[in-house]
Amino acid sequence: FVYLAGRRYFPIGKLGPEHLAAITVGSFLSWGVFAMGQLLPIGTNSLVAQSVRAKQPDTTKHIATTNLIASLFYVLMIAGVIIPLLPYLYELTNLDADKSVLANMYLFPLLIGFPAMLLFETGNSIFRGNGDTQTPFRLLVVAVVLKLTLCPLLIFGFDGNLQLGMSGASISSI
Repeated sequence: FVYLAGRRYFPIGKLGPEHLAAITVGSFLSWGVFAMGQLLPIGTNSLVAQSVRAKQPDTTKHIATTNLIASLFYVLMIAGVIIPLLPYLYELTNLDADKSVLANMYLFPLLIGFPAMLLFETGNSIFRGNGDTQTPFRLLVVAVVLKLTLCPLLIFGFDGNLQLGMSGASISSI
């Protein structure tokens, strides 16, 4: 239920106020990580569009390939910096130890899945740079439908199975 009509926290809110506080802080921190991650796809979009406009297909392929590979290294670098800083970031937000554990349950799967998410964004920026906005839109629609379907199933489980709680919320985002 991410980003839809202010209902981002609805499923987690059903788990309790501690979970809601933890996901609020976790979401705030994940937005910062995603903002840093968007630097590469935005640059990729611009460079691909310039090389397409200049009618340099070899340069376009080189930029696309290089930036897809670079996105993996970039995201590992971001995660390598953020993970050790999490306790200090939690302190800045006055999150107590119990809620920090819940926030970690949300953030760690996101940080582990962040390479896939950044590759998705970089790939979409390559399509857009080539003038194809339909493919990224269709991929986004599929991603949103999957998120809406998987989020409640992974948080609350199905028939008593797969109750992942906070981790389920972040896994469904990935």
